[in-house]
Amino acid sequence: MTIAAGFNFNEGILLCADKKHSAQMKLAASKIFRKTYDDGSKSIIVIAGNVMYARMGMQSMEALIEAIPRSDRTAETMAARIREAVRVLHHAHLFKHPDRPDAQYIIGLWSPSGGLKLLTTEDTAVNEMRGYDCVGAGAYLGHYLMRLLYQQCDKSFHDVLAIAIHALARIKSYDDACGGDSEFTVLTKTGEMLDIQTLEIAKVEKYSTKFDEGMAKFFLTVSRPGMTQEESDEVDEQFSEILSSVLHQMVRTRVFEQFAKKLNPSARNPQAASKGSKS
Repeated sequence: MTIAAGFNFNEGILLCADKKHSAQMKLAASKIFRKTYDDGSKSIIVIAGNVMYARMGMQSMEALIEAIPRSDRTAETMAARIREAVRVLHHAHLFKHPDRPDAQYIIGLWSPSGGLKLLTTEDTAVNEMRGYDCVGAGAYLGHYLMRLLYQQCDKSFHDVLAIAIHALARIKSYDDACGGDSEFTVLTKTGEMLDIQTLEIAKVEKYSTKFDEGMAKFFLTVSRPGMTQEESDEVDEQFSEILSSVLHQMVRTRVFEQFAKKLNPSARNPQAASKGSKS
């Protein structure tokens, strides 16, 4: 089981997942699989669900994409092979299994012909996502945490990374099927596939936790009947102090900033970012 998510942002796609696997025994391992094909096309496949079946499906996807002739390999034909692999996996294996194990995917595709696509799966359905999606055991909570923030953000890299870190932190603190460190990678609109970065997320998650605790205390306090203006001002001051403390610690440690630099496509290619901003 897991939580995996993918976000469209202005310069590409951010994909992420926790590293906890829950099967006969608990272990931590990567759930993000990257591949570059002979024409420069790229795929990033993030798995969720039954590990053995999900990996089998992932390997089938990569093999089917690799089998596409170079002259025919576009983002659309790659997506068609993904749909074929998902259909075969379910009809030949998952639907026939007495326990009905599941396998879900968040997939980033890029081709010199057709550009970038973010795909998500549920059973045999494979859909292209224009915004974000999450799958796995923690997806129910992920949508609750991500939807409003994503709708309100400006789709910058830093915004979607902050949303991803915050959501994974809260999900892992609540859902026992999700846990371990978190992994992130980026596939850009120009086809750059960044190295997978592992965040020892406890260093950043504590800020998210402190903020949520402050919000809960603030809400409970202001909901009490008969509150005077003086008491309201005191609560407001306490909440401001919590926010100030979180901000000060984040600025002082620069953990988030240092991690973001490893993944930010603009930071890696400032000239391209500058050209993009002028267009």
